[in-house]
Amino acid sequence: RIACASRRVGTVELPRGPPMTGGATNYWTCAYLAVGVMITYFERNGFAVAMTVASDLHSYPQYVKGNVMSLFFVTYASTHLAGGALARRYGGLLVLRRMTACWLAFSLVCPFSTETLPLLRLCRLGIGLSQGLIFPSVHTLLSQMTTPSTRGHVVSVCISAIYLGSAVSTVTSPAIVSNYGPAAQTTAAALCAAAWLALSPLVSWPDEEVRVLSLASSARAGGGGGGACSWAADVPWLAMATHPAVLVMMFASFSFHVVAFFVMHWTPTFVTHVLGEELRQSTAVQALPWMLMYVVAVASGTMSDFAGARLGIRQARKLVCAVGLFAAAPMLLLLPGARSSSELYAINALVLMTSGFSRGGFSINHLDIGPAYAGVLQGYAGTMGNLAGIAATRVPGALLSLDPSDRAVWSTMASGLALLSVAAGVLFVAFAEGEVIFREHPKLYGSEGSDDAAAEREMEGVEMAEIGGLYGAAGKGAGGRSPGAADDESYSDTASVESVNLLRGRN
Repeated sequence: RIACASRRVGTVELPRGPPMTGGATNYWTCAYLAVGVMITYFERNGFAVAMTVASDLHSYPQYVKGNVMSLFFVTYASTHLAGGALARRYGGLLVLRRMTACWLAFSLVCPFSTETLPLLRLCRLGIGLSQGLIFPSVHTLLSQMTTPSTRGHVVSVCISAIYLGSAVSTVTSPAIVSNYGPAAQTTAAALCAAAWLALSPLVSWPDEEVRVLSLASSARAGGGGGGACSWAADVPWLAMATHPAVLVMMFASFSFHVVAFFVMHWTPTFVTHVLGEELRQSTAVQALPWMLMYVVAVASGTMSDFAGARLGIRQARKLVCAVGLFAAAPMLLLLPGARSSSELYAINALVLMTSGFSRGGFSINHLDIGPAYAGVLQGYAGTMGNLAGIAATRVPGALLSLDPSDRAVWSTMASGLALLSVAAGVLFVAFAEGEVIFREHPKLYGSEGSDDAAAEREMEGVEMAEIGGLYGAAGKGAGGRSPGAADDESYSDTASVESVNLLRGRN
């Protein structure tokens, strides 16, 4: 049997099945997606190294360097929501492949000379736009490739590969740039992406063709009611943006990313100005926090699945998220009291590990409450993560502008971050959900009172009766359980593959 959700195409109900027959998770495909995510972050973090060296070689002013590096986030932060809607409309795989091809093309032509700065700026804008559309498409695919019992572990393995990419970049990018020049780093990232794309046809992907046709038909059936944005017309934007479960998920994402960005960006300042030491970290030490975050994030996702089988999805997500956020608070309070760089790095590792554990709750929850809109919901959470990056750099910069060596200021910031983590944990426990909230609803043709609409409703009843008859023959064959007793999935009906094919042939 496969889980099916029906959408109207003309006057025929075509079922949309899950990606892998039998409802099983294809772990090879998920591992392939994880490698793609890792390559994306290898490019992103590696460019910072390449740009730093290029600035020294070509004597760029610091404001030019900062401007070029920030252009990526201008388009990256503004495309997450659109990426979720596009992945729903055209299919996650199509968006993923094309956007990967786009950013690797921009990376291949990235120039670093003084004469080509305008082209470099354009390339960074293009790469930010492309990568901003990639992650919602990945989440859209993952929503079709996982079940509630495997969701935490698989999503953690795939998405937490961002930390692996950062770790690989931390270790390899300095050597690449120092030996072969800044352009070699962007070229290496592009070649990795090209190799990843070349292997794509060998991977088993979900069949999204029916879904794309159905959404296109829905847009036509509504008379183009979506206008220029018909590809996003069936997304309940306002309902999502105002639902408490989505809001607390966004707040938890903001809290986690504020803490992570604060630790990553301001640790060097604490070492040099408060401790009075030079930065002499080896690349292995710099990569260690990223590796620890990956290990802990995967462990939290696995534990979330384990707890979900015993406590239920909602309680499991709440438990894992709350434990991580609550545990991070006392670790943050230890930061201002560090007396040496070694002690500071150890505290940093504890902060990142505890806060990273919370990802097993909030970073998976969008797949629980709206798997059909997973990319869009991830867009909301991802946007908050990018806003957290801005807050984590600008607010501490303003507070430290007078005296960056004042431990009292550092204590104030650490206390604020600890309070933020506790507040996010409390709100997530209070308002998070584990059941499907946002479901797909097929659009009916014609007005409610028209003869066409009545005929279609009659046709729909006949089709459903036919499916019910086919269920009686095939659906109860496996274990005697009727398709109505489906597991906690996002799909509304269940049928056997044979039943679906039989109905298609009769129509």
